[in-house]
Amino acid sequence: MHNTSKLKEIKPFVQQVGEAISAVVNAEITIIDDELERIVGTGQFKNRVGIRIPKHFIIAKAIRTGRSFVIEHPGYDPNCSGCHRYNNCEDTAFIAVPISLKGKNIGGIGLVALNSEQKKHLTTQREYLLRFIKKMAELIASKVAEKEVFDLTLLLTSRLEGVINSVKEGIIVIDKEGKILILNFYAKQRTAATDQCVKGKEITDLLPNFPTEDVLKVGKSLTEWETILHRKGGTSTNILANISPIRLQGVIEGAVISFKDISDIQSFMNKISMKAIRPTFDTIIGESKAISDAKRKALKVAKGDSTILLLGESGTGKELFAGAIHNASERSKGPFVVVNCVSIPENLLESELFGYEAGAFTGASPKGKKGKFEQANGGTIFLDEIGDMPFSLQGKLLRVLQERTIEPIGSKSLIPVDIRIISSTNKDLLQLVKKGLFREDLYFRLAVIPIVIPPLRERNGDILLLANHFRKVYNSLLNKNISAISKDVAKILLNYSWPGNVRELKNVIEHATNLETGNEISIESLPATLIKYKEKKNILNLRISSLKEQEETLIKEAIARFGNTTAGKTEAARFLGISRATLYRKLKKYNMLNFSN
Repeated sequence: MHNTSKLKEIKPFVQQVGEAISAVVNAEITIIDDELERIVGTGQFKNRVGIRIPKHFIIAKAIRTGRSFVIEHPGYDPNCSGCHRYNNCEDTAFIAVPISLKGKNIGGIGLVALNSEQKKHLTTQREYLLRFIKKMAELIASKVAEKEVFDLTLLLTSRLEGVINSVKEGIIVIDKEGKILILNFYAKQRTAATDQCVKGKEITDLLPNFPTEDVLKVGKSLTEWETILHRKGGTSTNILANISPIRLQGVIEGAVISFKDISDIQSFMNKISMKAIRPTFDTIIGESKAISDAKRKALKVAKGDSTILLLGESGTGKELFAGAIHNASERSKGPFVVVNCVSIPENLLESELFGYEAGAFTGASPKGKKGKFEQANGGTIFLDEIGDMPFSLQGKLLRVLQERTIEPIGSKSLIPVDIRIISSTNKDLLQLVKKGLFREDLYFRLAVIPIVIPPLRERNGDILLLANHFRKVYNSLLNKNISAISKDVAKILLNYSWPGNVRELKNVIEHATNLETGNEISIESLPATLIKYKEKKNILNLRISSLKEQEETLIKEAIARFGNTTAGKTEAARFLGISRATLYRKLKKYNMLNFSN
């Protein structure tokens, strides 16, 4: 099947040119494309438009060879040999001129005399008419070239729109006055706006803090600028944006703003971190009894599908445990979806968890959106900081646990989901239940298998093991060659109570690795919060003859350090890695309830 010829694509224009030529000269006009189909015809040729001419006609020869012909005796001229009308041609004279574009012949113009009067005009004015027809051929060729440029512009524009709409970040283009010209699909989703209600408006309607003077007057670029994006309907969201001025011959003509919703960044980082790390129980560093017991219990229950509640202070590695459980389960090939119940605003959490139908509310995506539960279908969903889930959503979560179905916002039908739920909290959920802040029935559904993740202060022997692990990690990331941790630093790390747990230890080692210039981590590279422990006595290295005396001495040291008040005893218990009740029993055992330092 042939593609449409270049002349057919501009047929109305070619028709106008043909009629204009016919009005100027005393002859009939025929215009043929490179497929030898008649595109335009005047006079007796008008009824032959759309019909192909024989390839031995003079105009076909002009198209084939790229030469112009002036035939004063059609049917007898040597150039007419081979034609079926040779010696019997009805034409009295003929001018044939090729239409050429970029070295290719795309058609031809024929000027035909059919009687003696027309022949006389053509032969006496042959040079003038030949130049005129050539100019008309050039005009048609230029129109074809213009059409090609126009088509290419449309194609490039369409491709550009396709590219910017496929980018998973917002693109906004503004002019030099700060008026909005273009928004891509992501930007329209995040603003809940259409072209009609946003184009031509001020960029400050969307970004109230937009630095107009710096960008459009000074020409300043901004990188990773954190600001607020206003949405239609009065809501807003936090974004991270890059801004680049558009310059034309040195003059600022506008700017391009690319941005990402911070909640999308957090979600993406969760996915990437879990895919990159693929945590297993072997990647959870630690050899202490406390962490080994927790890992052993988690590994036992990983194979099943029961709901698990991870309990532990902030920074103990609850998400790492959740990932390890998922990767040790029969669901390891399915998705692992993380939802931080405290980082997502309450008014967005329901739509994030359960999704919504198209047009469910103002600002909703016209295509609707899958919620996290549906995204986790066939895998595991990890509800981090479950203690912060709004009470209004707890009943809906309970229904998911009981019925294994979800109901997206705006939908009248239930969607079955095959998921395992792992949740975590650093709060006392039973206390929240007593206060009426957490549903008791939900608590028991979540806590089918509770697993306590021990704080770092209770993991005797793991501190230096973890510190050296992080030293190696940051050696690689920061291109350092630190071979050890100094003895003085080791003492400080062992003396410190680590309220931020493993996360805090990781941050400390990252800080020290960045600042250290020697071959081992020294005291000078530690954060100021830890350096103050440099003069403290390392009570873990005391040489005491009996375990009983050692325990008694450790307790005395702890009470002496933190004080004999209720708060001091709480800190002493934390430092020793025991509960406050256990500390009181031991104080009573050693007759130290009224101990004073």
